[in-house]
Amino acid sequence: MKNARELCVQALVRVERTKAYSNLTLDQLLEQEGKNRTKDPLWRAESAFASTLFYGVLERKLTLDSCIEKYAVKGFAGMAGEVLAILRISFYQLLFMPNIPESAVVNEAVKLTRTFRRPGASGFVNGVLRSFLRDGKALPEYEDPVTQRSVLYSLPRWILLEWQQQFGEEETDRIATAFTRQMPLYARVNLLRNTPAELCKRLRCQLEQQKGFVWREEMAVIDPSLPGCLRLSGLGSLRKIPAFVEGRFHIQDKSSQLCALSLDAQPGDRVLDLCAAPGGKTFTIAQQMQGKGQVDAFDLHEHRVKLIREGAARLGLQNVTAQARDALKPCSAPQQYDRVLCDVPCSGLGILGRKPEIRYKSPEEFEQLPEIQYQILENAAAYLRDGGILVYSTCTLRREENQQVTGQFLRAHPEFAVEEFPQCCGDYQGLPGEQLLLPHQHDSDGFYICRMRKKIR
Repeated sequence: MKNARELCVQALVRVERTKAYSNLTLDQLLEQEGKNRTKDPLWRAESAFASTLFYGVLERKLTLDSCIEKYAVKGFAGMAGEVLAILRISFYQLLFMPNIPESAVVNEAVKLTRTFRRPGASGFVNGVLRSFLRDGKALPEYEDPVTQRSVLYSLPRWILLEWQQQFGEEETDRIATAFTRQMPLYARVNLLRNTPAELCKRLRCQLEQQKGFVWREEMAVIDPSLPGCLRLSGLGSLRKIPAFVEGRFHIQDKSSQLCALSLDAQPGDRVLDLCAAPGGKTFTIAQQMQGKGQVDAFDLHEHRVKLIREGAARLGLQNVTAQARDALKPCSAPQQYDRVLCDVPCSGLGILGRKPEIRYKSPEEFEQLPEIQYQILENAAAYLRDGGILVYSTCTLRREENQQVTGQFLRAHPEFAVEEFPQCCGDYQGLPGEQLLLPHQHDSDGFYICRMRKKIR
C-alpha cells in the first residue's frame, strides 16, 4: 500500500512530466489506491492528507522552490524529478503544516528517496531540510519588493505587477492573500427537488449513517446573501453522497451562481448558454425557470457536451438541450432568444485558489484571448431578441478580458445598455450590472459579470 506522501510525490512527478490536469491526475491515483483499501478505516484521512499536500505544493511552488534553491548547493541542476517532488512536499509540511513534527517530515523524506529508488539522494535531502530547520525556516529575502511578494504569495511577478497597476499595492496584497487560503466550496440547491433547509437536513441524515462520521453544523450552511446557495465543508467525496446522486444539488461557486441568476430567466423563456460546459450555469438557469421553457447549451467539444447532458439528467432538468457548436462561428440563421449567457474562455486568474497551476502560465499565452472573447460576444449578441438580456462573464480579474471587451462592445452597439442586477440576485439586487467580484470582498472566486439589455427598436 502507498501512503499519502508517496501518492503525492507520484502525482506531482506525473503532472510535471506530462503536463496533465492536476485534479484528474490525483483523482486517478487516489481511485486506484482506494480500490485496494476499501476496508481500511484510515484511508479517508490518508486520501484527504494526500489531497491537501498535493494542492498545497502546486499552490506554493514558487515559495517552495525559492527555499530549495537557497539550500541546495547546485540548485535544480541535475536533480531528479522524484527528489524535487520529495523536497517540495517536505518544505510545504515544514512551512505550512505545523501540526506535523519536523523530525517526522525529515525522516519520511529520507524514506521516500529509497521508495522511489533514489537512495543516493538520502543524505542530500536530509542535509537540505536540516539546514532549513537550523535557519529557523526563514524564507529567502530579496531587495526587490515585487520579488519578495512573489515568493511570499507564490505568484509570478507579471501577475503582481499587473494587479498593482490595476488595483494598487494594498488591494493586490489582499487579493493575493485570499488566494493563499482554502477557497470556500459552494453548492447550488436544486429548488425543483428540495429547499436549502431540506437539503441540509437530508445531508446530515445520510452522512450520519456512515460509520465514524460526526456531523457538524458548519458542514452545510445556507448563504444568506444569495437565494439557493449553500456553503459546504468537510463532507468528503461529494459524488458519493446519496443527495448528490439524487440530483438535489450541484457544485457551483457563489460567483457563478450570481452570474447565472443575473440573467433573470423566467419560466417559458428561450435561453442560450453559448460556452456552457461543464454545465453549472446552464443547470442554475434551468432551475430558475422552474424546468419550463428551453435552455440551449452549446460547447465546442462533444465530450464536454456529454457532461452537460449527464448533469441535466441527474438533476432532472428536461428543459436543457446540449449541442456541440463553435462559439466563434455565427449561426447562419440565428434564433431569437430571450436571454443569452456568454461565459467566455479566459485566463482564469480569478480561480487561482482552485486551479493553482494557472498561476505559472506566461502572459503570452493570454495575448489572443480578448480578440476571441470579443468575437464570441459579437456572436452572442446576434442571437438575442430586442428587449432581451445578454450577460458577459469571465473568471479572471484582467481588465483586458473584462471591462475593455465589454467597453468596446458597448461603443460598437449603442442598442445595448448595462442594467442593474435583478431582485432574484439576493443581496446583489440593485447593484450596477457591471461587477468585478474580488475574492477577499465576496468570499468567492474572482469573477466579472456585465449584464446588458438590448433596447427595443
